[in-house]
Amino acid sequence: MTGPEHYRRGERLLARCTELGESDRRGSVATEAQAHFTAALVAILAEEKFPDSIKWQEATQ
Repeated sequence: MTGPEHYRRGERLLARCTELGESDRRGSVATEAQAHFTAALVAILAEEKFPDSIKWQEATQ
């Protein structure tokens, strides 16, 4: 999953949190969204810091 894909998945999950309201499941969905947003951030920072790194390219594809 690429950085943008992680971001889009986080957005979808965040929207789902709103739909769930006060459901018990809301917390786990929010946690999953946060994990995807964090992965998106790591991917963009890695690409920015190490643009020619083959290892980062392999890891983010």
